[in-house]
Amino acid sequence: MKNIAYLGPEGTFTHSAALTLLTEEPYKESRLIPYADISDVLYAVQDKKADFGVVPVENSIEGSVNTSIDMLINEVDLWILSEIVLPITHNLVASPALEKPAKVFSHPQALAQCRMFLKDHYPEIVKVPVSSTVMSLTYIEQNPGEHAAIVPSFSVDRNRFQVLYEDIGDYPMNQTRFYLVSVAKESPACAPCKSSISFELKTDRPGGLLEILALFNKKNINLTKIESRPAKHKLGSYIFIIDCEADLEAPDNQIILDGITEQASRWKLLGVFGILGEA
Repeated sequence: MKNIAYLGPEGTFTHSAALTLLTEEPYKESRLIPYADISDVLYAVQDKKADFGVVPVENSIEGSVNTSIDMLINEVDLWILSEIVLPITHNLVASPALEKPAKVFSHPQALAQCRMFLKDHYPEIVKVPVSSTVMSLTYIEQNPGEHAAIVPSFSVDRNRFQVLYEDIGDYPMNQTRFYLVSVAKESPACAPCKSSISFELKTDRPGGLLEILALFNKKNINLTKIESRPAKHKLGSYIFIIDCEADLEAPDNQIILDGITEQASRWKLLGVFGILGEA
């Protein structure tokens, strides 16, 4: 039996993403193991305490999950096997004993994705970030008369909590992207494939990034994401991350890796993968 680590506890969006794996080969007989935070998930896979890990990497409203991206670039040597995309819906819940909510608890991303709703409906409420959406339910039980939480609809026990408002996200098309990662590098069984690569330029000069982007343009490869993250060794130094619709390990695309090798002081192919459930 394989072990799949995920950002827990049960009932989180990451748990929901991990559950989708259990319908796919070769993960059907796997066991899901919750961890308290993203770093614990990735280190569990790195240290071979788990065979696979599922972590959030990007939300369509709030952007990248920096902990996941930074660790995959700098701290762990893991390979992206698949991408999982889920729709995200947030509900505001509380105890039936609620009088007036003074505080609302949830994951920082959920709080940010419901910012305008909270401003309009509860302008004086105190927003308290916690490690996961489901964890916020424990705070309701500590003070049922004053605390509320933002959680997924599928994690609400309606015998214990009341739903004050459904679907409170500020934008209707809310999706989160998750990565399935492993120590083992597997050949992609995807058509078409996506690739993710990070690199830091040798020198900060005009046109340096453009020269690398031109390599993708010459091969007519569409970029699905480009961003930068601090390189962590000097202010103003950055690592660029590019996701593209191509298998960068294919012989036809070796020219891109050669070009990045020439221009970059360091680079890392993070994975070649497909979207889970897509042919």
